[in-house]
Amino acid sequence: IENNQVKKINNFNNDVRYLLKTGDRDVDFILVVTEIGTYKLDHRNVLTKLNTEDGIFITKINKSNDEYLIGTMTGLSKFNKLDNKTTPLISSIPEARRVVEDDLGNIWIGTSHNGVCKISNLNAKIPSIVYYDTVKGLPNNSYNLPFLIEGQVYFGTFKGIYQYNSKNDKFEKN
Repeated sequence: IENNQVKKINNFNNDVRYLLKTGDRDVDFILVVTEIGTYKLDHRNVLTKLNTEDGIFITKINKSNDEYLIGTMTGLSKFNKLDNKTTPLISSIPEARRVVEDDLGNIWIGTSHNGVCKISNLNAKIPSIVYYDTVKGLPNNSYNLPFLIEGQVYFGTFKGIYQYNSKNDKFEKN
């Protein structure tokens, strides 16, 4: 974006699914998530391909200044901006549509058709992964997308806004 005008970069003509502006001090960059991979666009308009995964969403990990989570059609990956590398983390989460991290460090993932997934201890050798569906109170298993609002995780669903109640281990309409 230059003078409030969007300009075409490097003849990039693919399905762009998410943009995240980020950076440190004077070195800003944009992470571009697409159907053919994730890219880093730097302040010189240089586009660097980071991976070839069919990406959907990207978010910064709260407890890290240097790492980001990428939701893909086949799971979850991590991008480290220090070495410009992405690493597949979990491949058992189909179509990770939206990803947020709560204040406890739990990662909540909304999927296209497989309910909601919560990952605890992401950096452990074997992270804890729990799947939630209609049995646990979701109105359906499609597009329950998490949002972080003032430290609370809410889920936008086809039937309104829901929140996870940890005491009852169920989702409840908010």
